[in-house]
Amino acid sequence: MPEPDEIEDEALFTRGRATGGWSRKRVLVEDLPERFCSVCERDRPFKLYLGYTVRNVQHFFRWVTDKSYFIECLFCRTGTVVTDAEAGPFVTGNPVRWFDRFGWVVGIGVIAMVLVLGHWLVNGRLGFLFWSF
Repeated sequence: MPEPDEIEDEALFTRGRATGGWSRKRVLVEDLPERFCSVCERDRPFKLYLGYTVRNVQHFFRWVTDKSYFIECLFCRTGTVVTDAEAGPFVTGNPVRWFDRFGWVVGIGVIAMVLVLGHWLVNGRLGFLFWSF
């Protein structure tokens, strides 16, 4: 098991088939100052994480669902879910990976390129690619 400081981005659970599925991920957002931990019963350092679910079809069409922030004690590994307003001061930018956020755009772009190239091939505009010597 990795140490708490080594965990930055991990897939917590993956489920699906070759045609589609989903995965639950968590991303380290920020190291928080010490605060009281109710399990350890003393002041401990915490980390703020963003947990989210990524749905996908063929791994090209991706979109994010079910985002939630949570804080976790580094010693006992217990945590609580916090609201977006509570996590807001510590969040800079969007911690979700670019491909997880905009994967659906990449999928649509691939389909558009295939359609345009297919149209050009059918109409003979790319015939120079298939010259035979």
